[in-house]
Order: sequence, then structure tokens, then C-alpha cells
Amino acid sequence: MSNKKFKRAQYSIIQFIKNNAKGKSYATQNSIRERLVKSTKDLHQIDYKVMNIQSKHIDGLVKHWQEQKLSIGSIKNREADFRFITGKPNLFKEHRQVKLLK
Repeated sequence: MSNKKFKRAQYSIIQFIKNNAKGKSYATQNSIRERLVKSTKDLHQIDYKVMNIQSKHIDGLVKHWQEQKLSIGSIKNREADFRFITGKPNLFKEHRQVKLLK
């Protein structure tokens, strides 16, 4: 992803959170924003585009996060962030069933 496209994606994340995270504290909004920006970088690192999040992207991200040895809690927080921005509550259904095996 070019720097310009990454900046555009980052701006979109910030604007989405500003407009849709009303009622959440500023600290929570900031945490969500930071995790989503990091996840965007991770998607790029594993050679996926950020345009339309699908289950193949999620599978790749979870595998990438497990290889980085992130804690299960961190992975679940990132999953919740994706559910929040995509509005797809079943986006991680398969991973909840296998309980994020290490």
C-alpha cells in the first residue's frame, strides 16, 4: 500500500470512529483507532488490500497475530474492533468456535 493510500485508510478509520463511537470514552476511541491502524498495517504486511474486509482477510490476520504471539485477549479486542467497523457480528464466528487455538 502506498503511503497516500495508507493515510487515506487511516483518515477513514479516524472519521468513522468520530462519527460512530459516540458514547464511548476518548480513551476507548483512541484504543480502537490505534488497534485498527495497526491491523491495517498488518493487512498490508500479509499482502491483503484494505478495501473490503472478508473472512479470508480475518483468517490471515488471526494467523498473523498468532505468529506474532499476541495474547488471546489482544486478538479478541482486535476482532471486536473489526466487528464494530464492519457491522458484521458473525465475522469471526469460526474463530470463536475453535477458541483461538495456539
